[in-house]
Amino acid sequence: ALIAFRVFMARKDTAPLDERRNMFIELDKFVAEIKPGKHLLSRADHQSSVVKAKQQTVEDILQEEQEANNHDHKCGWPLRLIIPRGSVLGVDFRPLLYLLVTG
Repeated sequence: ALIAFRVFMARKDTAPLDERRNMFIELDKFVAEIKPGKHLLSRADHQSSVVKAKQQTVEDILQEEQEANNHDHKCGWPLRLIIPRGSVLGVDFRPLLYLLVTG
């Protein structure tokens, strides 16, 4: 079966999911074909679909702008900014994984 994985990070909170779901931080989303049985999936941080492939310089951006036929928007967070900084006292975050099983 094809399974869509969405990986989030959220603060530990007792509020209902309905009230806090808009504060989740999406770390990754991907689709994988999974057959029955036990599985261990892993992905490197640079494979995340919500981060830019690489850091771009101003010169890189200007060069791409001149190549007007490039439709790849290269949107996303820089990898170094994907995890929140937190505070001196610390912030209790929990990983969350949502699965959507398709066809």
